[in-house]
Amino acid sequence: MGEGEAASQTIFGLHPAWVATILLILIYALIIAERLNRSIIALLGAGLMIVSGVLDQNEAVKGIDFNTIALLAGMMVLVSIARRSGMFEYLAICDPQPVAAAVRSPSAWVKNFRQNCS
Repeated sequence: MGEGEAASQTIFGLHPAWVATILLILIYALIIAERLNRSIIALLGAGLMIVSGVLDQNEAVKGIDFNTIALLAGMMVLVSIARRSGMFEYLAICDPQPVAAAVRSPSAWVKNFRQNCS
């Protein structure tokens, strides 16, 4: 498929930018309604972009940043392990100081943490 061919294959003969804008508004409305999972709605929107002819499969795959996906997957694993181990509850109980104090003086936060949670 050439670069100009995608425009002729869109639904109802609309320009790809208009189809993409309509799909964006529709997908955001579905996300705001919170009737379905956001991931499902996002995949539905991506599929509609391909089916409507706004993007072809090669362009869609080129738009995926696999480094970002790997980073997010790694963070999800770390957060899941931290949650299951009780780390967040431990930190919530052991640190009575407000977050603003920790931002103003990180060394005081560390000192307070060592005193209260040792």
